[in-house]
Amino acid sequence: MADQQAPPAGPDLSQGIALSEFSGATLLGHVGEEDVLLVRSGSEVFAIGAHCSHYHGPLAEGLVDGESIRCPWHHACFDVRTGEAARAPALNSIAVWKVEPEGNRIFVRQKREQPKPRVKGALDAPGKIVIVGGGAAGFAAAILEPRAVDWARPQNISRSKPEQPDVRAEKADVRLAQADVGPA
Repeated sequence: MADQQAPPAGPDLSQGIALSEFSGATLLGHVGEEDVLLVRSGSEVFAIGAHCSHYHGPLAEGLVDGESIRCPWHHACFDVRTGEAARAPALNSIAVWKVEPEGNRIFVRQKREQPKPRVKGALDAPGKIVIVGGGAAGFAAAILEPRAVDWARPQNISRSKPEQPDVRAEKADVRLAQADVGPA
């Protein structure tokens, strides 16, 4: 039926899994109805939301690089410790979960509080900044980054033309998908 969702994927992490069941870099499981992804970074194990905050891409299919994971669809990057979106096109963080090792098992039972984003620049920034550009990068630079670092100075935002939907990225995705499977 159309109104029924598929059951959550993988093992129930609230019931725990044996360390021997988690041999790769990632393992997709669930806590309740939410998909959760276990990520191994060196000797540590982290639990994060299983889907990218950009277009809901499957992070279980992504690339783990140190303490970050990249979405396989558009290469958004997330910090596995904090869930923070580290690179565009994702602008929002993903959930982080508490990992509880008990003996030779790993349990994931509850979400951790989202940490405040790390300040990424000098605290004595200039009084005025001009951002020339638009689209997602202009939006992130003008709106999201100042919020992340508690920018308390006024902002004036102007644009040369009214906002129009940007379908270039969606068209590019369709072209790439067609290239993978051949012409329709």
